Amino acid sequence: MKFLIYFMFAVVSTFAFAKSDTPKNELTELMKTKHFDIRYKNGQTTPKEAQAIGEKAEVFYKRLHNYLGRKPKNKITICLEGNRGDDPKHKWAYVDETVGWMHLFRFPEDTFSYQTGLSHELVHAFRFEHLSNIEMPPSPTFIFLEEGLAEYLSNVIEPKKETFANYGYDLGVIAGQWITSDEDIPLETLLKEQYRLRPRCIPQAYTQQASFMQFIELELGVKTVKRLAYAKDILDERSLTPYLKEPFPSFAGKWKASTLERFNKIPNSIEQGSKWRNSDSVTGMHICQKGTDF
Repeated sequence: MKFLIYFMFAVVSTFAFAKSDTPKNELTELMKTKHFDIRYKNGQTTPKEAQAIGEKAEVFYKRLHNYLGRKPKNKITICLEGNRGDDPKHKWAYVDETVGWMHLFRFPEDTFSYQTGLSHELVHAFRFEHLSNIEMPPSPTFIFLEEGLAEYLSNVIEPKKETFANYGYDLGVIAGQWITSDEDIPLETLLKEQYRLRPRCIPQAYTQQASFMQFIELELGVKTVKRLAYAKDILDERSLTPYLKEPFPSFAGKWKASTLERFNKIPNSIEQGSKWRNSDSVTGMHICQKGTDF
């Protein structure tokens, strides 16, 4: 578990691994599905909510299994923790560093209870055994890929998410509008300063990193994404070259050009991008600016 000790980010992030402080004996109810154990507090979460999450999680599980071609040996535990803010130490969905349990909270924008973070955190929990067996302190490069992978695959298994970070919009619209508005963070900077910028620049970091993983699939195919999902040799930027077939800076340049080109082909992309960028959910978070934050 040495890897996970380093992998728990020293700063608070949107969706990340964290140590659980919830006493297990407070989770008094248990609902089982084929691949999940759903735990929740009696009187705080209803059986109907737990059942809905179990059904949705099973759909996502099947799609993720079909994409990656692998699945966990054991069932995944999901803990339903009530409303966001009820837990004084955790206000965002997270995966427990010790046993890989998913912890979800209700959010006001959820179209059904506990939706925010479900698909993203499932990508982490689904591959928990792989992550826990990596005996190395993860570099910013590894974390850049890990969070980008989780957010991109959350888009794959939950198209046009109604919650963070899509809020109902296409990833191509979201990523492209950062570039056209000159608010994108250079990927080389975002990769090197992952620990500092990702939790500070949440809307930009998660969507840009997800878009980067999407571009890898478009440019190099699903097999490369699958290899990266279970890679154990991502030590620094240079270790990406065998996967990307070229140095990261040049591949990042191709990502930006391709993202802009695809954005311009989307009908009403500028209008859609503006609506997403100026929505209450996005403007309510810090948007990093050049010359100030990076």
